[in-house]
Amino acid sequence: MLMKTTFAKPYGRLLKLASAALLAVGVHTAQAVIVPVSPVGQWDCVINGPGQSGIIFLNFTEDLDTNSGFPTFEGFFIQAGHQGNNGSGSNSGSGRGTATDSRGGSGGSGSFTNLFGGGFIEGAAGGVAENGTGDDWLADSRGHRGNWFFNSKGQIVGSFFTTLNATTIITNFFDWCTNTSFTVQLTNGNSQTFQFDTCFTNGVLTTNVAWIGEDGEIGFTNLNFTNANFTVGAFGVTNNVSFVGKVVMNRRITLTGNSTFGKFTITGVPLQPIRIVSGLPIDGPFFWTGIVSHDGVKLAEEFNLIDTGIPNLFGMTGQGPSYSYGPTNSFCMISRNKRIAFSVSEAQLNGKASDLNVSRASVGPFINTKKKIGANTIGDSVEDLNLIHFNTFVTPFVP
Repeated sequence: MLMKTTFAKPYGRLLKLASAALLAVGVHTAQAVIVPVSPVGQWDCVINGPGQSGIIFLNFTEDLDTNSGFPTFEGFFIQAGHQGNNGSGSNSGSGRGTATDSRGGSGGSGSFTNLFGGGFIEGAAGGVAENGTGDDWLADSRGHRGNWFFNSKGQIVGSFFTTLNATTIITNFFDWCTNTSFTVQLTNGNSQTFQFDTCFTNGVLTTNVAWIGEDGEIGFTNLNFTNANFTVGAFGVTNNVSFVGKVVMNRRITLTGNSTFGKFTITGVPLQPIRIVSGLPIDGPFFWTGIVSHDGVKLAEEFNLIDTGIPNLFGMTGQGPSYSYGPTNSFCMISRNKRIAFSVSEAQLNGKASDLNVSRASVGPFINTKKKIGANTIGDSVEDLNLIHFNTFVTPFVP
């Protein structure tokens, strides 16, 4: 695909003025002027960083936002980052920073175990549905546009935010009662078993329990109890992002980002349709088989991919044993960087629907050979702190 190399209107005027100045002052001054390369066009990128792993497609335009006057861009992403309780990540590193959930709670460094989500990026946008050139991915992109500009070094600077899901251990313990017995060796050579019952609300209870033996002997035994009455919680968090970087015309884009959860990189190539080596239509009549592995349980799913009009972005319609998902809120992204990502919103056939937009997300290598089309992805779920595995492959049969 031929990438655009035009500049947004304000930058075009600045470049014309710079050119006029060069003619006046000579070649030596010309060599000192930075002529930035425009990012305008569509890019296929991967996200890498502590606790942050995924795919993002970016659509930079030269349209001017009616609020800020800066050029705008759209983006669609799927992200799945897993962090250990101490902040170390088993599949994407560690995270730093704090975040506030949508209900007003907060978490400190390393407090989020899983960070995952998917959908269009969000950002400040003007009051018009479209910016006017027809380049928008969304018919109404209000609220889903970020702003970009050039800094004094000719680098691209931009910002946006995403809404992610977080799962973590809730540290507000509830009332926990336990029945236990302990055996004491008496000085007369006999042993005696005692029963002890207690209830407590803190995380760990350490106590000395007094006892009286059958022979009148008195003593104390130290007991420790752990409160098991806590739950895995999931809630929405806002991830604020800013980035700076550069473009090599028609070849690649490299951005360094800072977010609520730490630094990361976005690297990509021009967005073009993926060539499937085997020639099978991945969004045609054939369906995909998926195996979800979660806490030692493996469940089979089947789904189809549906073309969205954005290259390599597909809606998903499928089902599992007690749930289904549809193309309006479940997506698959395939990157030319040999990565694939899934963002699934499960609708339970019997039970309460989740108030979160994404039930699970996973990212991994894309298998694209003459004999097989598939993926082995790792990600996160609202249901548990542990990793999930979502392994998929195209089934070349029509049922």
